[in-house]
Amino acid sequence: MSKKLHEKAKAAQLPAKYDAKHAREELKRVLKSPLDPDLILKEWNTKVIPDLTSEDQTKSGPAKKQFTEKGRDAMSIISIDQHYLSAEAVGTDYRTLTIELARELDEEYACTTPSEKALVDLIATSYARYIEAERKFNGLYGVESISHDSLVYYNSFAKEADRAFRQYLTALFALKQLKNPSVEVNVNARTAMISQYQQFITNQLDGTRLLTNNDAT
Repeated sequence: MSKKLHEKAKAAQLPAKYDAKHAREELKRVLKSPLDPDLILKEWNTKVIPDLTSEDQTKSGPAKKQFTEKGRDAMSIISIDQHYLSAEAVGTDYRTLTIELARELDEEYACTTPSEKALVDLIATSYARYIEAERKFNGLYGVESISHDSLVYYNSFAKEADRAFRQYLTALFALKQLKNPSVEVNVNARTAMISQYQQFITNQLDGTRLLTNNDAT
């Protein structure tokens, strides 16, 4: 047991009689995971950043190594605001687009809460996935003949484009509803409204060009 953990355990106020609720609260207070954002922020604020900017090479050297090794953990904490990690869900060519679109959506809809920003991540990544799949599918145009394997290959991009398009519209609709909720809409009415919207999306996609084996013949 580390010295710091030993001191915390020693300082725990144990009741005369065992109490499960109190024991649970004490465990939550004493035990912390190294992945806990509060611990990571504290370490960066009190040690990593000060040491990194120190003129003392004995401090700045190890701090640079720690910056490289643990930088991702710190970045994940601010990712909900900066949209860094969500960009990794799409191809390399579309990551900057994803971050930029997410930030513009934050501004457009004045997103401030975690739920709003999480929806923005879904919208931006879905849009980027749609663009990526469409570009790959467009490689089919101009091809005079196509094998069955190639047909399956291109068909997967068409399906991915449609899937991403549905997810984009659904997440955008959810964000609009979150920012401007309907007045006194009960559960049944809301369910019906969402079902109608999903049917609208389906109708819009009926004209899309999903390839089938029959299309190739």
